[in-house]
Amino acid sequence: MNEKDKEHKKVLVKYWMEKAHESMEAARSDYESGRYAIAVRNLYYARYFF
Repeated sequence: MNEKDKEHKKVLVKYWMEKAHESMEAARSDYESGRYAIAVRNLYYARYFF
């Protein structure tokens, strides 16, 4: 793997980790607000981002 590919991979991993954390934060907020079905949906998507 060359340096350009490594940098591209690093950028992609960072992007998807940020998406996962955003979904987890949304799930926590939804859970605390009593929106349980939406919280579960956000957790479902977050697991694919990790």
